[in-house]
Amino acid sequence: MGPFDAARQALEAGRLGLAERGARAWLQAAPTDPAPRLLLAEVLEALGRPAEALQAWLDAAARAPQQADGWRGFGRLALSLGHVAEARQALDRAIAADPRDPELRRLAARAASRLKLLDAARIHLEALVALTPEDADAHFSLGALSWEQGRSRDAFVCWQATLDRDPTHRLALQLVAGVLLETHDEAGALAFARAGLKAWPDDLPLQRIAAAALSQQGQDEDARAAATRALGQHPDHPSLLWLRLAAMPHVCADAAHEARVCGTFEADLVALEQAANRDLAQDPAAWAEAISPVFQRHYRGGDCLEEQRRVGALLHRSMNARFPALPTPRPSPPGARIKVGFVSAHLRQHTIGRLFGGWLQGMDRSRFSLGLYEVGPSGDAHTEALAALCDRRAQVGGDLERAVRILLAEANDVLIFPEIGMHPRPMQLAALRIAPLQAVSWGHPVTTGLPTVDLFLSSAAMAVSPDRAWTTEERVDLPGLSISYRPPPPESGPADRARFGLPAQGTLLLSPQSLFKYRPFADDLHARILAGLPDARLAFLAHSDPAVTARFQQRMAAALRRQGLDPDSRLFVVPRQGHAGWMALLACADLYLDSPGWSGGNTTLEALSLGIPCLAWPGDTMRGRHSLAMVTQLGLPELAPASPEDWVARAIALGQDPAERARLSARIRTGIPGLLADQRGLRALEDLLQQRVDALRAGISPG
Repeated sequence: MGPFDAARQALEAGRLGLAERGARAWLQAAPTDPAPRLLLAEVLEALGRPAEALQAWLDAAARAPQQADGWRGFGRLALSLGHVAEARQALDRAIAADPRDPELRRLAARAASRLKLLDAARIHLEALVALTPEDADAHFSLGALSWEQGRSRDAFVCWQATLDRDPTHRLALQLVAGVLLETHDEAGALAFARAGLKAWPDDLPLQRIAAAALSQQGQDEDARAAATRALGQHPDHPSLLWLRLAAMPHVCADAAHEARVCGTFEADLVALEQAANRDLAQDPAAWAEAISPVFQRHYRGGDCLEEQRRVGALLHRSMNARFPALPTPRPSPPGARIKVGFVSAHLRQHTIGRLFGGWLQGMDRSRFSLGLYEVGPSGDAHTEALAALCDRRAQVGGDLERAVRILLAEANDVLIFPEIGMHPRPMQLAALRIAPLQAVSWGHPVTTGLPTVDLFLSSAAMAVSPDRAWTTEERVDLPGLSISYRPPPPESGPADRARFGLPAQGTLLLSPQSLFKYRPFADDLHARILAGLPDARLAFLAHSDPAVTARFQQRMAAALRRQGLDPDSRLFVVPRQGHAGWMALLACADLYLDSPGWSGGNTTLEALSLGIPCLAWPGDTMRGRHSLAMVTQLGLPELAPASPEDWVARAIALGQDPAERARLSARIRTGIPGLLADQRGLRALEDLLQQRVDALRAGISPG
């Protein structure tokens, strides 16, 4: 038996002293041979003498620099001891000697990631996946890196590949379910979450995703039950408290149910505030990540001002506890183009993208430098077209700390959030002071309650009357509708009601808003309109969840029966449509009825672009006056009723008068190009931003 074999056997037997003596004796006999140094390094590691082991690994590498073994051992141990830069250099040399060693690639990726050299880490992980294509963890690690880089789509593909190889991979199940939830595939998210919960019933992320998916589908009772069960296992966890707060029905059964729901929201908000007072300081990261939109509360009535002030205070406290020492953002120097960034989850073929994309398309580029900051992995051709107009573009979904770091580094003078309240990430980012001036617009027309949002960019034409305070931000009423809008092309061909299961004969009244906009108070108004129009049919658009649609139909059917009407022959609910089908459905309408309480925005503009007469709702909030502003700007007082009773009377009168509808349609077709081409709001926005940034450059604060 040679000295190597004897020392190796001693090491494997745990006789470390004998192994060290044997390795050193061998080293004395062969001082230029790297092999005894490699063995000595292993023994010294086993003896818990890492500094000596590092030197032994390095000595071995120096004796055979073209071989991988010494560099591998040094890099692995240095990485475990936190000497990351030295580890990376050694591992790179080991890979140069042995590029097909999977473990070297794994270690090198880890070292590069810890140094924030993400592109270098990606090279190693892509090589690892190529070397070990059936290794689920290799695909998972590449997905995690992609997510950190903001490459959400790539991350999702990698995590799916992980699950193809290991269907029970816990973290991959969590992350795939989370991405599906973010991209509004609630059914898919729920399926993956439930699959994971079968194996790990106490898993908090999977419980949270399951509850959120149920809530977003409109299954509020199941969502609340899921959140409550999870709170039994994870008491007062902020993500579950936020989800319980947000779990509200998309359609209430009646007015009494709506009142109970609002009372429950108040109780849940108090519980959330109390938990924050008690626990936020102990785990600010969990509170910052827990934030959920309370979107459905805003559709249950009221101006929401005081509730939103409280919600905004919670957001602000949570995010500032998570990021307590951010640098104060400074404006660019005088004379430079003003840097304006747009942050949104919806600058795509979506209501938000259609309403506010015109601001990016039309801003004066000699005065403004534009940035597009996307949230989530669901961009499309519209996103790409907007991004092509911008000077800067970044993905700010995924890792929260990375998103904050990116936006701070971008050093925008102004951040504009077209909407806050529909997706958690804009809420999180807007709760921090990331730009000297921060503004929200009316994509979700409810105040944020955030002290870090300076301006609410509203519409003069939609102003409530009489005027009153309904925002915590300084409200700026831009001229006209405030937006610059480009309508989509209509689907070619004649209107075909049969395509949508609608009767060919009779007057078709269409009210195609999301069903959660229709509160119980308006049911009898719709029924009275149908009672006054014996040949009319009223059509709505289905919810994505059949149970929510059924609840709405039951409620509306009861209202029709109270008027002595047959709901089966007078009330229709059309399946949800793609955009081409949607435009074709609008073209079938004789009269478009605005949604009472929460008016149509993009929907109304699309209907008007087809010349459809749109009877606006006379709202007493800004969010109830979108359509009213549009028909008023078109000079059509006939479509701008003064009260709910007037709305019913005018609907009946217009339903009985096809000649008047034709006359109004002709006037709409004449006037709509001018309304949509109105640049007054955009030019006023440019002047506003110039004025405010000039003031900031002069040392005057936004307030």
